[in-house]
Amino acid sequence: MRTSRLMATCPVLGVTLVLAIPTAALAAQKDVSLGPPTKAQKALQPTLSDVNDFFPHEVRIHVGDKVRFVPSGFHTVDLPGRRTRKLPIITPAVQAIAGVVDAAGAPFWFNGQPQVGFNRQLLTSAFGKSRSYDGSKGVLSGLPLAQRPKPMTVTFKKAGDFRYFCDVHPGMTGIVRVVSSKATVPTAAQDRRTVSRQVASTLATA
Repeated sequence: MRTSRLMATCPVLGVTLVLAIPTAALAAQKDVSLGPPTKAQKALQPTLSDVNDFFPHEVRIHVGDKVRFVPSGFHTVDLPGRRTRKLPIITPAVQAIAGVVDAAGAPFWFNGQPQVGFNRQLLTSAFGKSRSYDGSKGVLSGLPLAQRPKPMTVTFKKAGDFRYFCDVHPGMTGIVRVVSSKATVPTAAQDRRTVSRQVASTLATA
């Protein structure tokens, strides 16, 4: 009799556990557009304006949630870790310029100067990949050099305010505010309204 009661109870317990585990494992995800969203870009075209900002400029999530950085222009996402500045887009190369002469055969003044080019750190793309971030080590998207780059998804493992940069455009920064699981964060509808207000302000300025 005792054995029968155990056998009848265990399947119910098993179903409860199976249902509970996926629920606990789910993490919320929010999107940040790198540059104005597609609809806003169409509205901005007649103004010939180029808007260098993240939409929304600030996003608030819980610890363990994800932010999907969606390419919408020639921008990068640079979560710097302990670094305090964005990366330079152009850096000197190891080799120096040599043997460049004018039409008369005279060497130009810049011979011996270092060659410059795109920062090699920015040529490695993380678009289409997933990363995690706690502020101790940087996360870099690289330049969106593919024809249709996919979003980079970052899981934020620690509470805090995390600023990030676009390495291409000076002054283009965003912020992810990561709060405890007990704190309140904006709903998806509230985030959409925030983006709409930001787009409206951008259009008014343009």
